[in-house]
Amino acid sequence: MTEQDYFNLSKSGKMYDDTNKVFLEARGKAVKITKEYNALYGEDEEKRSRLLKDLLGSVDEDAFFEPDFRCEFGSNIHLGKKFYANFDCILLDGADIYIGDHVLFGPRVGIFTTNHAIDPQERALGGCYSKSVSIGDNVWLGANVVVNQGVEIGENTIIGSGSVVTKSIPANVIAVGNPCKVLRAITEADKTNYLQKMN
Repeated sequence: MTEQDYFNLSKSGKMYDDTNKVFLEARGKAVKITKEYNALYGEDEEKRSRLLKDLLGSVDEDAFFEPDFRCEFGSNIHLGKKFYANFDCILLDGADIYIGDHVLFGPRVGIFTTNHAIDPQERALGGCYSKSVSIGDNVWLGANVVVNQGVEIGENTIIGSGSVVTKSIPANVIAVGNPCKVLRAITEADKTNYLQKMN
């Protein structure tokens, strides 16, 4: 199998050996790049931007992570325009992570596309399976939100702080809790006069 074959397998939803040399080397590379990216905070934003482009699958120039940002591989992460992540963001991208435009992450947000095998013998031998995560435009994830594998979050939605998102959440709602559930819809009544002030 080629290196690409291994990564295709990890994104397929089927079981794979997470301890394979291909994955170990790719993780090592991602750790080195994110370490440099974090160390350059406030020193050289141009180089930080270049490092993100080298690391991630796709990224707009204005994407920004406060320190410390960590990821598993990086190549499976796809960021839209005006993405911002507050401190201590973790994106474990065994499968693809798609994030839309104008998405905000509070501190310590984690997205985890991979689960270890349920069977203990399979787990001891490195058995894992991964499923992609998709986050729509204008989503805000509050502090300490955890998003698990296979989840889709619809556009404009807010996920409340400390929530654990185990199932997909629709667009245009506020959702909270562990497990995360829809609290209510976002409506016209939520508008303030902020836009008028800005104009």
